[in-house]
Amino acid sequence: MNSSTSEVLWPSPVAAHQASLDFALSQSIFMEDTAAAILAAIETGAFTASISTTGQLSQDVQYVVALLNQGGYQAQVTGTNLVINW
Repeated sequence: MNSSTSEVLWPSPVAAHQASLDFALSQSIFMEDTAAAILAAIETGAFTASISTTGQLSQDVQYVVALLNQGGYQAQVTGTNLVINW
């Protein structure tokens, strides 16, 4: 486990502030859904999560995929699902 377990439990203050400002935007909602899917997978001991991209804006999906890959996840869109591995 990393040296800072807070990364697993809650977002940084900067991320929390930004999410609060953008809470109703489609990108923030998709990011929240993605985070929830990752946490749900972790709770089962899985090392992969999948979330539907149906109805999501293409630029929102591309942004989230880029953030995940930059953050050390392996993320790709397969069909209509975003598949995330760690």
